Amino acid sequence: MSPPGRPKGESLSAQREGGPVSALMWRVAYADAELSAHERHLMRKVAGLLHVPDSACIAAKMRAKAQAAPDASIVPVVPVVPIVPVVPEPP
Repeated sequence: MSPPGRPKGESLSAQREGGPVSALMWRVAYADAELSAHERHLMRKVAGLLHVPDSACIAAKMRAKAQAAPDASIVPVVPVVPIVPVVPEPP
């Protein structure tokens, strides 16, 4: 669907319309360093609706995959500072 005021078939460039959105969505899809079939299908569907060219979509996917941490499923734990009991001084 073309934006209002534009002839059918003429749309904004992929960079202005959907390129950045597609890149951010791929980063979210690879947040756990894995890509399920449902995530892949959703990403391809959204890219098609935004008229993002396949080459731009694949490039964004490869960048997101390269940036994904291999152990992203392991959430870093903030070290807990042990509470030291206060010992009263002897009289």
